[in-house]
Amino acid sequence: MVRIKPKEEIIENYAMSAVVGAIKYERKLRKKGWQDSMEKARRYGVKMLLSSGVPIERISADLAEIEDAAKAFRGLIESMSIQSQ
Repeated sequence: MVRIKPKEEIIENYAMSAVVGAIKYERKLRKKGWQDSMEKARRYGVKMLLSSGVPIERISADLAEIEDAAKAFRGLIESMSIQSQ
């Protein structure tokens, strides 16, 4: 049986994907030689976040959570790199 996600979960997943989408978009633009690739990618990500309909307070909390997770992942990867040397 296929589980259909609740609408709220789909919307939140879309909003959270804006970070990864903006990073990928910036890389694509940079490879094409765009001078303002970072600024254009940031605007793209913000438009995704705002169009999701998720309240700004929730977006802010989600971004803080993503930031904390990214720092933790980076720390783990760096410690693994040091151990492998």
